[in-house]
Amino acid sequence: MPRLLRDIIEATVNSQPDMDLVECDEAERLELNLHDRAVDVAIVAEGAGLLERLLVANPGLKVVVVGPDGRAAEFVELRRHSLIDPSPRTLVDAIHAALSAHA
Repeated sequence: MPRLLRDIIEATVNSQPDMDLVECDEAERLELNLHDRAVDVAIVAEGAGLLERLLVANPGLKVVVVGPDGRAAEFVELRRHSLIDPSPRTLVDAIHAALSAHA
């Protein structure tokens, strides 16, 4: 991630009284810090497999993935939805609802 973009993100997060910034330059240190601290959201640069590793190890984590040039970002989270009645109709309805929410 470009240094200027990191500085902007750092200043933005630090300006919020309800947010704490935990800096980690290496993916492995980030993964360790997630376990040691109560991290709710991680902001990471787009990278090979990092998002998937973070979400698999920490399913409740929300991740902001910033593109290489900083012009695009995605907010990613895993969400669990209970199907009270796992009938074929409920399953089909849940799939349609999930797909229409992303259309």
